[in-house]
Amino acid sequence: MRLSTRTIIPAAVVAACLFCFSIAEAKKPVKPPGGGGGGSSFQLVELQPAGGTVSSAYAISDSGIVVGTVDDMPGIWDSSETVPAFIPLVGAYGEALSINEYDEIVGWGPNGPRYWSNAIANPVELPLPTGFDSGTANGISRDGIVVGEIWGPASSGNEIWAAAWRVTEGLVFGPILLDAGGAHDVASMGAGINRAVGRSADAEFGHVATVWDLLSKDDGTFTVIGSTVLVAGVTAEAYAITNTGDVTGGIKEWSKGEWVHTAFVIRDGSFVRLPSGRRNKFDVGYDLNATDVIGQSGKVWYSDNLGATQWNLQNKHQDLMGSYFDASWTYTAAEGLNATGGVVGGGSGGAWLLRR
Repeated sequence: MRLSTRTIIPAAVVAACLFCFSIAEAKKPVKPPGGGGGGSSFQLVELQPAGGTVSSAYAISDSGIVVGTVDDMPGIWDSSETVPAFIPLVGAYGEALSINEYDEIVGWGPNGPRYWSNAIANPVELPLPTGFDSGTANGISRDGIVVGEIWGPASSGNEIWAAAWRVTEGLVFGPILLDAGGAHDVASMGAGINRAVGRSADAEFGHVATVWDLLSKDDGTFTVIGSTVLVAGVTAEAYAITNTGDVTGGIKEWSKGEWVHTAFVIRDGSFVRLPSGRRNKFDVGYDLNATDVIGQSGKVWYSDNLGATQWNLQNKHQDLMGSYFDASWTYTAAEGLNATGGVVGGGSGGAWLLRR
């Protein structure tokens, strides 16, 4: 989730390609220095056990609030409770997908992207531009920058676009269209700079992992000040970013007659391909903190063998599903991670929490 801040001069952000890596560099990863992380013991807490309900947990704040959905109803769990109870958010069906340091929540509802100022507030419908009729809000920074993806009828000419809004002091600004594609997460870098990550459309590779820099202004408005392709020469998507600028995601490549998916992390400007489990051909990173990356790993992307996975700072792969879930769970996905190492996700048995 979100970590300490780093001040970045806007002019430098626009002028320099801070995160652009070629595929040749990706073949020679450099391990980040020092540190531990990963390998700790967890207690599995089934937030919503199987039994007629469909549920998943998508994010956990540093204060321990988990957001997700049960039977198409967005809501929260308090992970500090011995047996966390699901508390629905105000509003009709949808999902709660992300939560920031101030416990502001975003997700989607019947009319598209939504924002809740807290767990008991009425939802705010985030506006859509002409030609778009639905979408989802996927991430929110502590500056109130919200990012997601929106879509509309084919007549709009743009099937899916990455979009951004700002919610501050009860006012909503935006949306600003970023690129054809989608935005998954956003973090505050300091000095009004917010960095969003996701994917943008690419004629050769379908889509490429992309970072956008947005500047929050004192009058509540915001503007886009630049964008950069994170990994050049390959199909890729970025799913999470920290307030120190570390990023995780996944790469997709055609190899020996099949698609191979590899998780990656960028720490302190160094790009690293994360190692796969034994004979696995599908790995993706969904979230990260200062020491760990969490995501999903398996042999084939469309099969039920996919399982929650964690990589530590030395890039060691740990099979969370095999270590903490019994045989009744046919698949799991680790979706969210906070600064203290709590992991949340979903799977065949519903929403779950791995508590240290």
